[in-house]
Amino acid sequence: MRDRRHRLSPFPVTRRDFLAAGVAIGGVIAAPALAAEGDPVIEFAHESCGTEAARPRILVGYASTCGSTGEIAAAIGKKLCAANARTDVRHLTDVTDLDGYDSFVIGSAIHGGMWLPEAMKFLRERQSTLVKAPVAYFIACIALAEDKDDTRKLAQGYVERPLKLVPQIQPVAFGKFAGKVAYANMPKRYQPVMRRIVPSDIDARNWDAIGQWGEQIAPQLTKR
Repeated sequence: MRDRRHRLSPFPVTRRDFLAAGVAIGGVIAAPALAAEGDPVIEFAHESCGTEAARPRILVGYASTCGSTGEIAAAIGKKLCAANARTDVRHLTDVTDLDGYDSFVIGSAIHGGMWLPEAMKFLRERQSTLVKAPVAYFIACIALAEDKDDTRKLAQGYVERPLKLVPQIQPVAFGKFAGKVAYANMPKRYQPVMRRIVPSDIDARNWDAIGQWGEQIAPQLTKR
């Protein structure tokens, strides 16, 4: 199991600070995603586990800019594989065909208080398939590193967004995880705004909690 890297009070941020910075981040995300000179090349998680004949077959799809949400998806995929499922962990932009999948886990990093555009696009465009199968959602956001009233309110907003925009899909579970900030893996255009609220690198992902959630959702996604 990966090391647990979780700290309390990693940075001083209020809900107002995070939302104010989020408006700026959201504007950057909405702009054309052109790579700038010197931007890092990210190796996104792309792996499969289980035999070809194993059932059910589960897609663990995720949206990520810097790669850390994909690592969460990979950890969840391993737990589902341990429950005798075949799992494919894929960045959502790499998913072209849902044929053959029995269940789905869909996750997104939270930028600017929003799911990434490719995640919401996937839910909207694939809802006719997703409504017929068990689906679980998860999010990753550095603001959730602190367990307090403000961050719990933020998390609830992140939960409600896809439920309101794509209400036809009713997830069987919703995981809410603290994320990671690593400036070496972050496109330059995001860094000035992020450094206002997170001045240095931090990895607040709680691998125990992520693994436990993967184990908890396995029965709901693997029952035949």
